[in-house]
Amino acid sequence: MNPREIILHLGASKTATTSFQGYCLEHEAALNAQGIGRVSALRNGYNDNFAGFYMGMPKQWSKIRILPAFQGLDPDQAQSRLRDIFLAEARVFGHEKMLITFEGLLPRQKHEIDRFMALCHEVTSNVWAVVAIRRQDRWALSSYNTRLVGEVPISENPLESTRQGRLEHPEPAGMHYATCLSHWAKHIPREKLAVLAYEDHPNMLAAYFAAIGFVADTRIEDRRNTGMSAYGQQVLRLAGMRELERGRPLGEIKRLQRLLKGIVPRGEGRRPSAAQAAAHLAHFAKDHERLRGDWLPETSKFFEDDAPYPDEATVVQIADDELEEWIAKAEKFGPDRIDRDGGIVTPGTAAWHRLEAISRGTLSAIS
Repeated sequence: MNPREIILHLGASKTATTSFQGYCLEHEAALNAQGIGRVSALRNGYNDNFAGFYMGMPKQWSKIRILPAFQGLDPDQAQSRLRDIFLAEARVFGHEKMLITFEGLLPRQKHEIDRFMALCHEVTSNVWAVVAIRRQDRWALSSYNTRLVGEVPISENPLESTRQGRLEHPEPAGMHYATCLSHWAKHIPREKLAVLAYEDHPNMLAAYFAAIGFVADTRIEDRRNTGMSAYGQQVLRLAGMRELERGRPLGEIKRLQRLLKGIVPRGEGRRPSAAQAAAHLAHFAKDHERLRGDWLPETSKFFEDDAPYPDEATVVQIADDELEEWIAKAEKFGPDRIDRDGGIVTPGTAAWHRLEAISRGTLSAIS
Protein backbone atom coordinates (compact mmCIF):
# COMPACT_ATOMS: atom_id res chain seq x y z
CA MET A 1 0.00 0.00 0.00
CA ASN A 2 1.30 3.44 -0.90
CA PRO A 3 2.37 5.65 2.02
CA ARG A 4 -0.18 8.27 3.00
CA GLU A 5 2.47 10.95 3.35
CA ILE A 6 5.86 11.82 1.90
CA ILE A 7 8.14 13.88 4.11
CA LEU A 8 10.92 15.69 2.25
CA HIS A 9 13.96 16.73 4.25
CA LEU A 10 15.37 19.42 1.96
CA GLY A 11 18.56 20.16 3.91
CA ALA A 12 20.23 22.56 3.80
CA SER A 13 23.82 21.41 4.15
CA LYS A 14 25.77 22.23 7.32
CA THR A 15 22.67 22.01 9.49
CA ALA A 16 23.34 18.55 11.00
CA THR A 17 21.98 16.84 7.90
CA THR A 18 24.52 13.99 7.89
CA SER A 19 23.96 13.44 11.61
CA PHE A 20 20.22 13.29 10.98
CA GLN A 21 20.62 10.81 8.15
CA GLY A 22 23.05 8.70 10.16
CA TYR A 23 20.69 8.58 13.13
CA CYS A 24 17.85 7.52 10.83
CA LEU A 25 19.93 4.59 9.57
CA GLU A 26 21.08 3.57 13.03
CA HIS A 27 17.54 3.73 14.47
CA GLU A 28 15.62 2.57 11.43
CA ALA A 29 13.64 -0.02 13.37
CA ALA A 30 12.45 2.62 15.84
CA LEU A 31 11.34 4.93 13.01
CA ASN A 32 9.56 2.05 11.28
CA ALA A 33 7.73 1.23 14.51
CA GLN A 34 6.30 4.75 14.46
CA GLY A 35 5.23 4.50 10.84
CA ILE A 36 8.18 6.29 9.24
CA GLY A 37 10.17 4.48 6.56
CA ARG A 38 12.81 5.24 3.94
CA VAL A 39 13.17 3.99 0.39
CA SER A 40 15.49 0.99 0.55
CA ALA A 41 15.90 -0.23 -3.04
CA LEU A 42 17.55 3.04 -4.11
CA ARG A 43 19.68 3.65 -1.05
CA ASN A 44 23.41 4.17 -1.43
CA GLY A 45 24.66 5.89 1.68
CA TYR A 46 23.23 8.44 4.08
CA ASN A 47 21.71 10.66 1.38
CA ASP A 48 18.79 9.68 -0.81
CA ASN A 49 20.82 10.62 -3.86
CA PHE A 50 18.18 9.26 -6.22
CA ALA A 51 16.11 12.41 -5.57
CA GLY A 52 18.88 14.66 -6.88
CA PHE A 53 19.50 12.40 -9.86
CA TYR A 54 15.81 12.35 -10.79
CA MET A 55 15.83 16.14 -10.71
CA GLY A 56 18.63 16.07 -13.26
CA MET A 57 21.67 16.85 -11.11
CA PRO A 58 24.71 15.55 -13.06
CA LYS A 59 26.86 15.01 -9.96
CA GLN A 60 24.39 12.44 -8.63
CA TRP A 61 24.82 10.18 -11.68
CA SER A 62 28.11 8.74 -10.41
CA LYS A 63 26.43 7.80 -7.13
CA ILE A 64 23.40 6.20 -8.75
CA ARG A 65 25.12 4.21 -11.50
CA ILE A 66 27.06 2.09 -8.99
CA LEU A 67 23.79 0.51 -7.82
CA PRO A 68 23.23 -2.89 -9.46
CA ALA A 69 19.90 -1.87 -11.00
CA PHE A 70 21.53 0.94 -13.00
CA GLN A 71 24.77 -0.63 -14.21
CA GLY A 72 25.08 -0.58 -17.97
CA LEU A 73 22.35 2.05 -18.45
CA ASP A 74 22.73 5.54 -19.82
CA PRO A 75 21.27 8.45 -17.78
CA ASP A 76 17.97 8.55 -19.71
CA GLN A 77 17.43 4.82 -19.26
CA ALA A 78 18.36 5.15 -15.61
CA GLN A 79 15.77 7.90 -15.09
CA SER A 80 13.05 5.59 -16.38
CA ARG A 81 14.32 2.64 -14.34
CA LEU A 82 14.48 4.81 -11.21
CA ARG A 83 10.84 5.83 -11.59
CA ASP A 84 9.76 2.20 -12.00
CA ILE A 85 11.73 1.07 -8.93
CA PHE A 86 10.48 3.96 -6.80
CA LEU A 87 6.82 3.41 -7.68
CA ALA A 88 7.11 -0.36 -7.25
CA GLU A 89 8.53 0.04 -3.75
CA ALA A 90 5.88 2.62 -2.88
CA ARG A 91 3.11 0.13 -3.74
CA VAL A 92 4.37 -2.29 -1.09
CA PHE A 93 5.93 0.27 1.26
CA GLY A 94 4.23 -0.82 4.47
CA HIS A 95 4.69 2.47 6.39
CA GLU A 96 2.36 5.42 6.69
CA LYS A 97 5.09 8.02 6.08
CA MET A 98 7.94 7.93 3.54
CA LEU A 99 10.97 10.04 4.51
CA ILE A 100 13.21 11.26 1.67
CA THR A 101 16.31 13.10 2.84
CA PHE A 102 18.84 14.77 0.57
CA GLU A 103 20.69 17.90 1.61
CA GLY A 104 20.92 19.15 -1.96
CA LEU A 105 17.17 19.53 -2.49
CA LEU A 106 16.67 23.09 -1.25
CA PRO A 107 18.57 25.12 -3.90
CA ARG A 108 16.99 23.45 -6.93
CA GLN A 109 15.52 25.30 -9.89
CA LYS A 110 11.79 25.39 -10.54
CA HIS A 111 11.85 22.89 -13.41
CA GLU A 112 13.85 20.42 -11.31
CA ILE A 113 11.34 20.67 -8.48
CA ASP A 114 8.45 20.29 -10.92
CA ARG A 115 9.90 17.01 -12.16
CA PHE A 116 10.53 15.52 -8.73
CA MET A 117 7.23 16.61 -7.24
CA ALA A 118 5.41 15.01 -10.17
CA LEU A 119 7.06 11.73 -9.19
CA CYS A 120 6.07 12.14 -5.54
CA HIS A 121 2.48 12.93 -6.48
CA GLU A 122 2.26 9.63 -8.34
CA VAL A 123 2.51 8.10 -4.86
CA THR A 124 0.46 10.53 -2.75
CA SER A 125 -0.90 14.06 -2.90
CA ASN A 126 0.10 14.62 0.74
CA VAL A 127 3.69 15.86 0.46
CA TRP A 128 5.23 18.14 3.07
CA ALA A 129 8.75 19.25 3.89
CA VAL A 130 11.15 20.27 6.61
CA VAL A 131 14.18 22.45 5.94
CA ALA A 132 16.84 24.02 8.14
CA ILE A 133 18.71 27.14 7.13
CA ARG A 134 21.85 28.70 8.58
CA ARG A 135 22.88 32.34 8.20
CA GLN A 136 25.01 32.63 5.09
CA ASP A 137 28.23 33.77 6.74
CA ARG A 138 28.07 30.98 9.33
CA TRP A 139 27.16 28.48 6.63
CA ALA A 140 30.14 29.64 4.53
CA LEU A 141 32.59 29.21 7.41
CA SER A 142 31.28 25.72 8.16
CA SER A 143 31.11 24.63 4.51
CA TYR A 144 34.64 25.83 3.80
CA ASN A 145 35.94 22.48 5.05
CA THR A 146 33.75 20.70 2.52
CA ARG A 147 34.47 23.11 -0.32
CA LEU A 148 38.19 22.63 0.20
CA VAL A 149 37.68 19.13 -1.22
CA GLY A 150 36.77 19.86 -4.80
CA GLU A 151 37.02 23.61 -5.34
CA VAL A 152 40.45 23.94 -6.92
CA PRO A 153 41.74 26.60 -6.75
CA ILE A 154 39.90 28.05 -3.76
CA SER A 155 40.00 31.44 -2.07
CA GLU A 156 41.72 32.05 1.25
CA ASN A 157 38.59 33.94 2.28
CA PRO A 158 36.07 31.26 3.36
CA LEU A 159 33.19 33.64 2.61
CA GLU A 160 34.03 33.49 -1.11
CA SER A 161 33.08 30.75 -3.52
CA THR A 162 35.27 29.98 -6.52
CA ARG A 163 33.28 27.09 -7.94
CA GLN A 164 34.12 28.16 -11.47
CA GLY A 165 37.82 27.91 -10.63
CA ARG A 166 38.46 31.63 -11.07
CA LEU A 167 40.17 33.19 -8.07
CA GLU A 168 39.94 36.62 -9.66
CA HIS A 169 36.13 36.52 -9.80
CA PRO A 170 34.87 34.95 -6.55
CA GLU A 171 31.20 35.05 -5.54
CA PRO A 172 29.73 35.34 -2.03
CA ALA A 173 29.31 31.79 -0.69
CA GLY A 174 25.78 30.91 0.28
CA MET A 175 22.28 30.74 -1.16
CA HIS A 176 19.33 33.09 -1.21
CA TYR A 177 17.03 31.09 1.02
CA ALA A 178 13.85 33.06 0.41
CA THR A 179 14.12 32.50 -3.35
CA CYS A 180 14.73 28.77 -2.86
CA LEU A 181 11.80 28.47 -0.48
CA SER A 182 9.51 30.32 -2.88
CA HIS A 183 10.22 27.69 -5.55
CA TRP A 184 9.19 24.90 -3.19
CA ALA A 185 6.15 26.85 -1.96
CA LYS A 186 4.69 26.63 -5.45
CA HIS A 187 4.18 22.90 -4.82
CA ILE A 188 3.98 22.63 -1.04
CA PRO A 189 1.53 24.79 0.93
CA ARG A 190 3.16 27.18 3.36
CA GLU A 191 1.65 25.40 6.37
CA LYS A 192 3.31 22.17 5.21
CA LEU A 193 6.75 23.70 4.74
CA ALA A 194 8.47 23.73 8.13
CA VAL A 195 11.48 26.08 8.19
CA LEU A 196 13.95 25.76 11.08
CA ALA A 197 16.75 28.21 11.77
CA TYR A 198 19.90 26.39 12.80
CA GLU A 199 20.70 29.18 15.25
CA ASP A 200 17.39 28.69 17.10
CA HIS A 201 17.98 25.05 17.99
CA PRO A 202 20.87 24.01 20.28
CA ASN A 203 20.06 20.39 19.38
CA MET A 204 19.26 20.18 15.67
CA LEU A 205 18.67 16.44 15.75
CA ALA A 206 15.93 16.85 18.33
CA ALA A 207 14.43 19.67 16.24
CA TYR A 208 14.40 17.54 13.09
CA PHE A 209 12.71 14.61 14.79
CA ALA A 210 10.13 16.82 16.47
CA ALA A 211 9.33 18.25 13.03
CA ILE A 212 8.76 14.83 11.45
CA GLY A 213 6.83 13.51 14.45
CA PHE A 214 9.31 10.92 15.70
CA VAL A 215 9.54 10.31 19.44
CA ALA A 216 12.80 8.65 20.50
CA ASP A 217 12.81 6.27 23.46
CA THR A 218 16.16 7.66 24.59
CA ARG A 219 17.64 11.15 24.68
CA ILE A 220 18.77 12.32 21.24
CA GLU A 221 22.34 13.51 21.62
CA ASP A 222 23.35 16.23 19.19
CA ARG A 223 26.45 15.40 17.15
CA ARG A 224 28.84 18.23 16.57
CA ASN A 225 32.17 17.48 14.96
CA THR A 226 35.27 19.59 15.40
CA GLY A 227 36.27 20.95 12.02
CA MET A 228 39.71 21.51 10.55
CA SER A 229 41.88 24.17 12.09
CA ALA A 230 42.92 27.21 10.04
CA TYR A 231 46.28 25.49 9.66
CA GLY A 232 44.65 22.30 8.36
CA GLN A 233 42.51 24.27 5.95
CA GLN A 234 45.59 25.96 4.54
CA VAL A 235 47.25 22.56 4.05
CA LEU A 236 44.31 21.39 1.92
CA ARG A 237 44.09 24.63 -0.01
CA LEU A 238 47.79 24.80 -0.89
CA ALA A 239 48.02 21.07 -1.63
CA GLY A 240 45.15 21.33 -4.11
CA MET A 241 46.64 24.31 -5.88
CA ARG A 242 50.11 22.78 -6.00
CA GLU A 243 48.90 19.49 -7.46
CA LEU A 244 46.75 21.36 -9.98
CA GLU A 245 49.81 23.28 -11.18
CA ARG A 246 51.63 19.95 -11.55
CA GLY A 247 48.89 18.72 -13.88
CA ARG A 248 47.42 16.12 -11.56
CA PRO A 249 43.85 15.08 -12.55
CA LEU A 250 41.09 16.70 -10.52
CA GLY A 251 39.77 13.34 -9.32
CA GLU A 252 43.14 12.47 -7.81
CA ILE A 253 43.40 15.91 -6.22
CA LYS A 254 40.02 15.46 -4.57
CA ARG A 255 41.12 12.08 -3.26
CA LEU A 256 44.31 13.59 -1.84
CA GLN A 257 42.37 16.40 -0.18
CA ARG A 258 39.89 13.93 1.30
CA LEU A 259 42.77 12.03 2.84
CA LEU A 260 44.41 15.21 4.10
CA LYS A 261 41.12 16.27 5.65
CA GLY A 262 41.21 13.11 7.75
CA ILE A 263 44.67 13.72 9.23
CA VAL A 264 45.27 17.46 9.59
CA PRO A 265 44.80 19.11 13.03
CA ARG A 266 41.32 19.98 14.25
CA GLY A 267 40.40 23.28 15.82
CA GLU A 268 39.08 26.73 14.97
CA GLY A 269 38.99 27.41 11.27
CA ARG A 270 39.73 30.55 9.31
CA ARG A 271 38.05 33.74 10.44
CA PRO A 272 37.46 36.50 7.92
CA SER A 273 37.85 40.13 8.91
CA ALA A 274 34.90 42.20 10.12
CA ALA A 275 34.98 44.15 6.85
CA GLN A 276 34.86 40.97 4.77
CA ALA A 277 31.95 39.65 6.83
CA ALA A 278 30.02 42.91 6.50
CA ALA A 279 30.44 42.89 2.71
CA HIS A 280 29.31 39.29 2.56
CA LEU A 281 26.16 39.87 4.63
CA ALA A 282 25.31 42.96 2.60
CA HIS A 283 24.98 40.69 -0.45
CA PHE A 284 22.19 38.77 1.33
CA ALA A 285 20.44 41.75 2.97
CA LYS A 286 17.35 41.55 0.73
CA ASP A 287 17.10 37.82 1.35
CA HIS A 288 17.05 38.46 5.09
CA GLU A 289 14.28 41.02 4.64
CA ARG A 290 12.17 38.42 2.83
CA LEU A 291 12.86 35.79 5.48
CA ARG A 292 12.12 38.00 8.47
CA GLY A 293 8.55 37.69 9.67
CA ASP A 294 7.55 35.47 6.74
CA TRP A 295 9.66 32.34 6.90
CA LEU A 296 11.34 33.07 10.23
CA PRO A 297 10.07 34.96 13.30
CA GLU A 298 11.41 38.43 13.97
CA THR A 299 13.07 37.10 17.12
CA SER A 300 15.02 34.34 15.36
CA LYS A 301 18.68 34.15 16.33
CA PHE A 302 19.36 33.72 12.61
CA PHE A 303 19.45 37.51 12.43
CA GLU A 304 21.69 38.01 15.48
CA ASP A 305 25.47 38.34 15.72
CA ASP A 306 26.73 35.76 18.19
CA ALA A 307 30.49 36.21 17.77
CA PRO A 308 32.25 39.36 16.52
CA TYR A 309 34.67 39.02 13.64
CA PRO A 310 38.29 40.13 14.14
CA ASP A 311 39.69 43.29 12.61
CA GLU A 312 42.15 41.20 10.60
CA ALA A 313 41.50 37.94 8.76
CA THR A 314 43.28 34.76 9.81
CA VAL A 315 46.67 34.34 8.15
CA VAL A 316 48.52 31.01 8.02
CA GLN A 317 51.97 30.50 6.49
CA ILE A 318 53.17 27.00 5.55
CA ALA A 319 56.63 26.27 4.17
CA ASP A 320 57.02 24.23 0.98
CA ASP A 321 58.81 21.34 2.68
CA GLU A 322 56.16 21.26 5.41
CA LEU A 323 53.42 21.00 2.79
CA GLU A 324 55.24 18.19 1.01
CA GLU A 325 55.47 16.33 4.31
CA TRP A 326 51.71 16.47 4.73
CA ILE A 327 51.13 15.27 1.17
CA ALA A 328 53.49 12.35 1.78
CA LYS A 329 51.61 11.42 4.96
CA ALA A 330 48.29 11.46 3.12
CA GLU A 331 49.64 9.27 0.32
CA LYS A 332 50.99 6.81 2.88
CA PHE A 333 47.59 6.70 4.52
CA GLY A 334 45.66 6.29 1.29
CA PRO A 335 46.54 3.66 -1.29
CA ASP A 336 46.42 0.48 0.78
CA ARG A 337 44.09 1.52 3.62
CA ILE A 338 41.02 3.04 2.04
CA ASP A 339 38.00 1.88 0.02
CA ARG A 340 37.23 4.15 -2.91
CA ASP A 341 34.72 4.59 -5.69
CA GLY A 342 35.99 6.95 -8.33
CA GLY A 343 38.42 8.47 -5.84
CA ILE A 344 35.71 9.21 -3.26
CA VAL A 345 35.36 7.46 0.09
CA THR A 346 32.05 5.62 -0.08
CA PRO A 347 29.67 6.40 2.83
CA GLY A 348 28.99 3.45 5.09
CA THR A 349 32.22 1.58 4.36
CA ALA A 350 34.86 0.77 6.93
CA ALA A 351 37.09 3.48 5.44
CA TRP A 352 34.30 6.04 5.79
CA HIS A 353 33.84 5.24 9.48
CA ARG A 354 37.61 5.31 9.95
CA LEU A 355 37.88 8.83 8.54
CA GLU A 356 34.89 9.89 10.62
CA ALA A 357 36.69 8.64 13.74
CA ILE A 358 39.88 10.41 12.76
CA SER A 359 38.03 13.67 12.16
CA ARG A 360 36.51 13.41 15.64
CA GLY A 361 39.91 12.82 17.18
CA THR A 362 39.03 9.37 18.50
CA LEU A 363 41.45 7.51 16.24
CA SER A 364 45.04 8.21 15.26
CA ALA A 365 45.50 8.68 11.53
CA ILE A 366 49.05 7.44 11.04
CA SER A 367 50.99 5.11 13.26
